[in-house]
Amino acid sequence: MLSWVRLSIFGFMVLAESTFGQFCEDPARAFPQAKSFGVGDRPAWVANGDFDGDRVADAVVGNEDSQDLSIMYGLGDGSFESEVRVPLGIVPSRITVDDLNLDGLDDLVVSLGEADSVMILLSEEGRGFSEPALISYDADAYETATGDLNGDGYPDLMVAKNWREPAMFVHMNDGSGGFGDGIGYDISLICESVDVADLDSDGDLDAVLISSSFGLQTSFVVLLNEGDGVFGAPVLSSDRVSQRYVRIADLNGDSIPDLAIVAFSGGVKVLFGQGDGTFVYSDIYGNGQFFNLNLELADLDDDSDIDVVISSGGSTTSDPGHVRVFLNDGSGVLENRAQYIAGFGAHAVSVVDLDGDRDLDLSVVYEDSNTITAFLNTGNGGFVHETSYTTGEFCDAVAVSDLDNDGDDDIVSVAGQQDVYVNQNLGDGTFAPAVLVGEVLAFCWDIAMGDVNGDGLKDIVACEDFGGSTGFAGVFYNNGDETYSEITRFQTGVDPFAIRLSDLNNDGLLDIVVTSFGVFGQTEPDMVSVMLNDGAGGFPSYSLYPTGQRPGDLVVCDLDDDGFLDFAVASSVSQVVNVYLNDGSGGFGSGTEIGRAS
Repeated sequence: MLSWVRLSIFGFMVLAESTFGQFCEDPARAFPQAKSFGVGDRPAWVANGDFDGDRVADAVVGNEDSQDLSIMYGLGDGSFESEVRVPLGIVPSRITVDDLNLDGLDDLVVSLGEADSVMILLSEEGRGFSEPALISYDADAYETATGDLNGDGYPDLMVAKNWREPAMFVHMNDGSGGFGDGIGYDISLICESVDVADLDSDGDLDAVLISSSFGLQTSFVVLLNEGDGVFGAPVLSSDRVSQRYVRIADLNGDSIPDLAIVAFSGGVKVLFGQGDGTFVYSDIYGNGQFFNLNLELADLDDDSDIDVVISSGGSTTSDPGHVRVFLNDGSGVLENRAQYIAGFGAHAVSVVDLDGDRDLDLSVVYEDSNTITAFLNTGNGGFVHETSYTTGEFCDAVAVSDLDNDGDDDIVSVAGQQDVYVNQNLGDGTFAPAVLVGEVLAFCWDIAMGDVNGDGLKDIVACEDFGGSTGFAGVFYNNGDETYSEITRFQTGVDPFAIRLSDLNNDGLLDIVVTSFGVFGQTEPDMVSVMLNDGAGGFPSYSLYPTGQRPGDLVVCDLDDDGFLDFAVASSVSQVVNVYLNDGSGGFGSGTEIGRAS
């Protein structure tokens, strides 16, 4: 089993193939390029563990809208295999990872707040999980923590509720990863966060909770373990600042656990432990941002002391949210080292070594784009400057290709569903300001690039959707001097949606395949158009092939190994995939339905 750290944030996804955030100072502290991987719908929490016993960090993502988990098995280089879904049927809240049955595989504790329960999923050999075990309560089970509370060597479970007393439950592990009914503790306030550590130096784990009175006043609460997993009376602090989240670690190097508490609308507060379960206020760091949510403690810069990361979700477009890194000077004094723009949609992040180099990396989930992104640490615990490039308003589609034959891929984007822009690659991973190529006269959902007229330069082909009346594939021919021709339109089926360029009849010229999802009641709904190149980069005619209802994406490849390219189309409403085999001349039959989503 490996050791993991968690952090949760709100924000948006940054569309840049560089790194996460806007760096404020010290560019030597850097994380290189990010890698993104698809997960479920509206991911809201992420944690890491070793679920298959290969000693490579895996990830688990809780998806709210699809009501499931995405298990991402790590490859050891900072990337993941394709997700494996674990259906829940209930919205997951937060996830705790620990080896509950000591079999060398990390297991899952999933809070199901809306269902007033906690789900236990034990990892099994060969990649998989046991049948879920549920522990039910009379109100929202908000957060969990694990640790050996009674000294038997097995992780026990603490559950903080944010409604109704008892506000905290303690469940003892039965030695197999199962838990009994538990003991409830009245806190007099609802609970929002919990963490465990030996606060009074007696060798057993105690607890700190963040409690509030319906969100109006908050304090931290200390519960001292009497030695057998039974806790004494709660001790409430007199602090009434709006606190949100607590984590425990030795911040000043005296081997006594300290507290780091993030305020809901402030910075991070540090209190030094005295070794007897009491704490002395040290300082508060950072001016804070609205909607501060979480913090995590980890040695980010490999100097053997514990640093702090806090997140601010943001409240408006002018306050898009931030992640702040505070580096510890070794005495518990924190330096507000860097601030990174996170923005809306970056909903959760976990801190773990993803690539096996012993530096802590980040796994970030974005609820708007349904992805998990890995940011790899170079060893200094900072983030490289993320560079943003302006296109037009409301960027809808993006693709990359080498348009100027300099060996570097350039960026083509569509803004406002009508304006096509190019950002030229300067050769060092940075890009020139966007240049407007041209405008399409209707909605543009997709673009493709390729040399359609055989002059050795890649052209830009865009869908034009005129809303049910007709559709076109619009070609901007590359002039070779970083400019493009006026658009030339070739008719397709109605409502073109996804477009691909491939040589379908083996004549050495790129042809066009485009899905047309049509309009109900029209004569040409739900089709795919095949447009063969006339040899000069024109597409004077098109052939229509029926698909399932509302065709969306498509893939072109040689499916039957006959040397000719075929294609497959996914249709969203009828939930089918249709396969079309090439007859050798660029013609296709009516297609074969090969699958339906379950």
